[in-house]
Amino acid sequence: MTLNTKTVKGSTSPVGDIAVLGQVRNPGAFAALKKDGSVVTWGHPDYGGDSSSVRDELSSGVKKIFSNTYEFAALKNDGSVVTWGDWTKVDHDLNKYYLQFGNSVVPKSLLNRDVKTIYTNGLAFAALKNDGSVVTWGSNVLGGDSQKYSAVSLNNVVNIGSARDNILKDVDKIHPIPQGFVAIKKDGSIVSWGATSDVEQINLNNLKGKVKDIISYVGTAGRSFAVLTTDNSVAFWGEKEENITDFRPFSEVANDLQNSVRKVVTNGTAFAAIKFDGSVFTWGGGGVGGKPLVRWDGSNARDVSVENQLSSGVVDIASCGYGFAATKSDGSIVTWGYATHGGDNSKVYNQLVGKVKKIYSSGNGFAALLIDGSVVCWGDDTDSGEIYTEEQETISVASQLKSDIVEIFSTTSALAALKSDGSVVTWGHYKYGADSRRVSEELQSGVIDIFTTLKAFAALKDDGSIVTWGDEDWGGDTSNVKSLLNSDVLSLSTPFADYAGPSQNLANSASSDLTESTSDLSVYSGNFGDYKFYNLDGNRYEIRNTLIKDEITGITTLKFLDKTINVIDDIKGVFDQVTGLNSASGKMFRLYNAAFARFPDSSGLNYWIEKFSSGENDERAVASSFLISTEFIARYGTQNSTEHYVNNLYKNVLGRDADLSGLLYWTEQINSGEETRYEVLLGFSESAENKSLFTEMTGFG
Repeated sequence: MTLNTKTVKGSTSPVGDIAVLGQVRNPGAFAALKKDGSVVTWGHPDYGGDSSSVRDELSSGVKKIFSNTYEFAALKNDGSVVTWGDWTKVDHDLNKYYLQFGNSVVPKSLLNRDVKTIYTNGLAFAALKNDGSVVTWGSNVLGGDSQKYSAVSLNNVVNIGSARDNILKDVDKIHPIPQGFVAIKKDGSIVSWGATSDVEQINLNNLKGKVKDIISYVGTAGRSFAVLTTDNSVAFWGEKEENITDFRPFSEVANDLQNSVRKVVTNGTAFAAIKFDGSVFTWGGGGVGGKPLVRWDGSNARDVSVENQLSSGVVDIASCGYGFAATKSDGSIVTWGYATHGGDNSKVYNQLVGKVKKIYSSGNGFAALLIDGSVVCWGDDTDSGEIYTEEQETISVASQLKSDIVEIFSTTSALAALKSDGSVVTWGHYKYGADSRRVSEELQSGVIDIFTTLKAFAALKDDGSIVTWGDEDWGGDTSNVKSLLNSDVLSLSTPFADYAGPSQNLANSASSDLTESTSDLSVYSGNFGDYKFYNLDGNRYEIRNTLIKDEITGITTLKFLDKTINVIDDIKGVFDQVTGLNSASGKMFRLYNAAFARFPDSSGLNYWIEKFSSGENDERAVASSFLISTEFIARYGTQNSTEHYVNNLYKNVLGRDADLSGLLYWTEQINSGEETRYEVLLGFSESAENKSLFTEMTGFG
């Protein structure tokens, strides 16, 4: 079973935004990019809703907008950057604390050309330039001045370290973390800055050339830092764990995470790691997911373990503020953490088994999109399918959530479901945009995407117009810019965006196959199996068929007619398992691809690699198993002639029609009994021609 889990667009956790998406959502204002390259803003002026100071600079040439908690940055086609908003003017106690360390305003001369992309955390920006240099601005203590601060927590910075500008060169990629930034240089070395400790820098130095992903959060007792390495192990360090009475230390699971780890996720208090064999290991805050248990408080306080249920078969994990949800290969859902905040799905368990298409996290709960297009929620105020109105009434929309839903979006305490006919259904608390009756007619059709602040929604329609609802001060009111939003809007600033992708001006993008491309999502008109994927250089990836050739580096999600995939998990995660042309992994990749005429799924490939490399199955046994699988039979049939079977092998494996001599040879081999059908499949898989195609796809020759 292949399943997507993702954060609801607009989910309230900044930790999740940074860890997965490379930037932070602006909670109080919207910024819209139009086809002519201009930008329109609205919402709370203290959060960048007022861009009048840079109006002329935003009138044309913008290709992408980035955000942090209070500010925006627009990247233009000429490689320059325009910024607006000012966090120092927002009256917040934590902001006042950060201000004592200063705020850097970058000279325009450093951002007037050659910027490749931008990364953000809560109060700072880091621009990566084409030459590998980095320009930073914003809160000094959170990385705005490229200096090093030593800290035990974000509200306990103890001293200032040395400047880092002289070594921020030849950078390949930047990982934003809540307390600063971590840069991976082209030689694999690592540089951190902001409120990161000397211990963290030393540990990162020891991982030179091995960093695949960084997952970090700042909690009440200090920081925790997990690194997924290129050899699929987990390195971890945290501070002051002893100050938390209910805590599962990493040391309890460290030995289990020395290899074969596919993914690590956090909910801001705990971590969960999923391995290629489908097992899950957790650590961190005990009652909120760090221990594999469901916790009930109150008069019937108790803990119920789910550890056995997480020992195998897990294919993906989603997190919310106080728990996790794991989807298993048999279609069941296992949840743990605080029972009332998403950790207990017992009331809806039977509605979920074998029916889930996607799981979304929504603040303190989860929403599951089922394969029949219905939605099931549990864990917070949105689980009833009702609107809580300003008049203190409740309006049920449950009947509208039974079918045809294709995507879900959220503010702090409201959800919006986009349906296949372009209509929108909302529910939850009115203060956060749940009551959309004011614009109900405009939401009956034509909506193609939805964006959020903490308290408001903005719907993008197929005619390029924008419809908003929710708190007027937080983006729900567009009356001052309504005339500018009636047409030609491409997209809105969102943290759910690629942050290392190819330069592409969507206004000028034309493809007969790519039916939609927002900054985090590319939608294709065919089935997943109609496309091939290529590893360009270990860090860049491409999708191809006869019509298109698109680089997908940095894009989060690819949507096909029959399935939706995550690029990191389902494309990079497969390529990362392949170690060479004639290695066990290379042979299983080719055989899998040959048998099913599609790119392997990550967990399936890992399974057969382990079966083959352990000696449990040889190549013939694996090929024989593939031949009797449901998928193989569906593709090749059971009653087809030998000639038809061989012709299909030529088309599916080698991508061409059979030459006459080859067709005659292989047909005779099978008909004479010299070789079985599975042996011929293996022959095609290991042919010089297919190995050449393998080299082109993976880079191994």
